[in-house]
Amino acid sequence: MTQRRLWTAVLFLAACGTPAALADTITTYDINFTGSGTVPTAGSFTYDSTVPSFSDFTVTWAGVVLNFTAAANAPSLTPPEPACLGAATGAAATFDLLSGDCDSPPTGSATDWTALQYTPNDNGGFDAFSFASSNLDTNAGILVFTEVFGPPNSTASGSGSWTISAVGQPSPVPEPNSVLLLAALFCASAFLARQRILAR
Repeated sequence: MTQRRLWTAVLFLAACGTPAALADTITTYDINFTGSGTVPTAGSFTYDSTVPSFSDFTVTWAGVVLNFTAAANAPSLTPPEPACLGAATGAAATFDLLSGDCDSPPTGSATDWTALQYTPNDNGGFDAFSFASSNLDTNAGILVFTEVFGPPNSTASGSGSWTISAVGQPSPVPEPNSVLLLAALFCASAFLARQRILAR
C-alpha cells in the first residue's frame, strides 16, 4: 500500500508541475487599419510568444485575401536594424513592429503599411502590400515584410497606419510531454482505484 501511494505522489507532482513550465502562450490578434486610398477591410494573425512564430496571418485588401504568414516569420532586415526593435530578429522583430514598438519613428523615418503597384519593364508589373519601418533618408535601418500578388490593379493603392488588439485571452498549450504525464496520472489513478475495489 505504501509503495502505491508513493508512485501516485510521484506521478501527481510530475504531471502538475510540468505543464506550466513547458506550455506555449498563443494569442490571436485583429489588425485595425487606418489610412488613405484603398484601406484593408480585415486583418488577423496568431502569434506564439514562447517560440516566436506566426500562423494564420491574413490581410484582406482590394477584395484579395493575402497570406503573410511566411513573410512575417522571415522579415527583411537591413542593418543597422531599426532601433525600435532592439536586438529582436525574425518573427519576434515582426511582432515588435506590429505591436507598436516602432510608432512615433524618429525624423527621417516612417512606419506604415503600403499597398501599391510596381511596374518593372521585364514582367509587366505586380501589386505588393508591405508592413515596414524604414529610414527614408539613408535607406538603412529597414524592417519590411511583403506579400506580392498580381496582375496590377490599376485602381487600387493606399497607405496608412495600424493597431492590433488581442482577441480573447492568451491560450496556454501544453507540450506533448505534459499531456503524456497527465495521461499517465489518470491511468495510475484508475488502476489504484480498481485495486482498492478488488481488495475489498
